[in-house]
Amino acid sequence: MRIQPEAIQKFNEASLEIHRRRFAAMLDEIPHADDFVKKLRAFQVAIPSWALGAGGTRFGRFPGWG
Repeated sequence: MRIQPEAIQKFNEASLEIHRRRFAAMLDEIPHADDFVKKLRAFQVAIPSWALGAGGTRFGRFPGWG
């Protein structure tokens, strides 16, 4: 089953205002919260290509569901 991008957008828009209010309250409550947010934005995780179902290894390609 594929989820249409429009359905995702509609779902996100319904929650956006609540998220913004809660996020603003968190920024007011936690000292140096903006520093944490900057670190979270810079955080990256490397995901191996085989985890996405479209990669392979040095031994060959193994297409399939990820």
